[in-house]
Amino acid sequence: MFECVEHLGRDWAQTLVTYRLEFDLAGHPYSGPDSVTVSLGDVYSEEFTLPHDPELTGFTHINRTVNVDEGVLARLEFAQVGADNEGVLLDNVRLVR
Repeated sequence: MFECVEHLGRDWAQTLVTYRLEFDLAGHPYSGPDSVTVSLGDVYSEEFTLPHDPELTGFTHINRTVNVDEGVLARLEFAQVGADNEGVLLDNVRLVR
């Protein structure tokens, strides 16, 4: 004899994986201000705006800690915000577990 089961499942403990996201940003020397949205899937998103100032063309180091559920696939994106096709300058991108 079989018994009807309304719900069959299993609880899974979520394991978080910590990543360190690092990159350098600088404003474009010929246009601006410029903005970029940095995202890692649905887990992290932040917008950075850099001024247009030819004298301040040095890079700023950005360092963020991002926690992701183990097994999640996520695309790292740097998306220009604006329509001038001359976005921020980007260098030294690292995503380290």
